[in-house]
Amino acid sequence: MGGWRRNVVDGDSVMVGELKRMYVRESARGRGVARLLLAHLERTAAESGIRRLVLETGVAQPEAIALYRSSGYTDVEPFGHYVGYADSVHLGKSL
Repeated sequence: MGGWRRNVVDGDSVMVGELKRMYVRESARGRGVARLLLAHLERTAAESGIRRLVLETGVAQPEAIALYRSSGYTDVEPFGHYVGYADSVHLGKSL
């Protein structure tokens, strides 16, 4: 399961979405489901006018961080509720 929500318009007037709650059941992991789900979320966000996705995850999620980085996500400035949390990782990608 997964979702995204409209977040903010950045300083360049680009509509930004936030990737939320991406999760794959343990029994389905290692089969490429997460990569397919991420591609679907990116596609639906782009179709809705989102030009950049951002996300927050934790350092305790190395598999998720590896998936996002291998899918083109790079470090962004911390945002939202987890600004200042040392165990948060903030990533973003232009769509």
